[in-house]
Amino acid sequence: MSRFIQNFNGPSLVYPNGGEIFTRNTVMIQWLEPSDTPSVNLIWYEILFTELYDDTSQQEWSQISNIPEGTTSFIWSIPTYIKSSKCRIGIRSVNHKGERSAISFSANDFSIQDRHLPIPAVVEPVGGASYFSYVPIILDSKGIIGQCSQRAFYQVYYNSIKQEIDWTLIAGNIPVGSEPIYWDIRELISSPDYSVKIEMVDEESVSEPVFINDLQLNSLNYFLIDTNPPTGKIEIINNKEYTNERNTILKISAYDKTTEAKLFRIEQKDIMGASPDPGPYQSLSEFSTWYISGGDGVKLIQVRFKDYAGNILLDGSQNEFFRTYKSLDNREVTSFMSEKIGDEINLWMAFGGSSYLLYLNQNQIAALTGEVTSLISYNDVLYIGIKTTDNKGVLQRYSGGQVTTLKEFDDVDSVINSMEVFDDKLFIGLDNGELLSFSGSLLTEEYNDDIYDKSVCLIRSDGNSLFIFFDSSLDVLVLNVDDSGTYSFSNLVMEV
Repeated sequence: MSRFIQNFNGPSLVYPNGGEIFTRNTVMIQWLEPSDTPSVNLIWYEILFTELYDDTSQQEWSQISNIPEGTTSFIWSIPTYIKSSKCRIGIRSVNHKGERSAISFSANDFSIQDRHLPIPAVVEPVGGASYFSYVPIILDSKGIIGQCSQRAFYQVYYNSIKQEIDWTLIAGNIPVGSEPIYWDIRELISSPDYSVKIEMVDEESVSEPVFINDLQLNSLNYFLIDTNPPTGKIEIINNKEYTNERNTILKISAYDKTTEAKLFRIEQKDIMGASPDPGPYQSLSEFSTWYISGGDGVKLIQVRFKDYAGNILLDGSQNEFFRTYKSLDNREVTSFMSEKIGDEINLWMAFGGSSYLLYLNQNQIAALTGEVTSLISYNDVLYIGIKTTDNKGVLQRYSGGQVTTLKEFDDVDSVINSMEVFDDKLFIGLDNGELLSFSGSLLTEEYNDDIYDKSVCLIRSDGNSLFIFFDSSLDVLVLNVDDSGTYSFSNLVMEV
């Protein structure tokens, strides 16, 4: 009969310790050897297993193996018949007298299950559809993420019985969550019976495949019309809010509905100061680098894509840039502003497009009624210039989580082009040439277009004077204030 000595020191089980789910055919069992028992007294360790652990009754342990002392791990091949969620591993030591220590076992239950990879979900191609030149392969990974390891990939194959084409790989090792890929079918013989097979694989198993049948692939006598530009996204690897590193690594991906994104160009926009020239168009790749130029301040890195038909997102009123924040919509940045509060910098950004959104840093805070033409902080409140569809201006402010309208201008071309704080007032320059001041409660006309029949394009202050710049003009209007608070205007004529 084996003797169990309570004060006889045994090993301490390290792994598995509970909560694990094993679907592989092996598991690495690990333990710590006893530290205060002379090794000469030990002969081996007994490794035990139970698949029906019950802490209310005596356990029935099955011996897996005997391991010589001086060892701290053992690879156990799990029998295929074991399927249980109440499994535990135990280990004890045996000395030269045949005495056995108490069992050190897993603190909680672990599970042994069958290995099943999820079945792929396919958005496109669609069975029975016709395709020319390229076939988009779009996989819906939302229901897959979390159900498989990071080492799981998609494999995509095709075949055709009529063309005597056996299953042939289109693309392999496609990571879960990847952007759509495009299967180039221009070299294939036209036929109505092509099939696509998609399956998920990892190091040990293969999922049940998904078949898309009766694809009509046409490779002859076609014209492919592509008039829409591609879209995509750009992510800064190890993105930091503050950095002193000029070299940046970018992850880039793109999607085009008709053909395929072919080229891309990186562009840098500086909130203060002149923006550098954009980089050249280059072949689309997953990663790229960009050197951030210019002085200190807030920088916006964006990307422009070009497809095989040469379509790009154009400059001008239809300019749309893909942004790096939470939404994946293509949107134009119509206005932005930064302000320093203590040691932190707040970045306010307004986006156009099908809707008009206001963001603070990376969070959407409001939906607006029109395109934003100007943003400024006055008395710790954000003031917003809005452009209506009939080219009139609206003055709003954002405070306490609410957007309030202060003034709707009635005149034609009354769009707010620029705002600046001077003499404890908010000065507002309009597209029709008017200059207004706002004290927080009263809106006053300070200057109109009786002299300058040009729109106010920019107003800026150096703290002592207010400078008003006009569109298509070298003349600058200067506003000064004397000790009595009286305003006076003078002209600053720039020489060519």
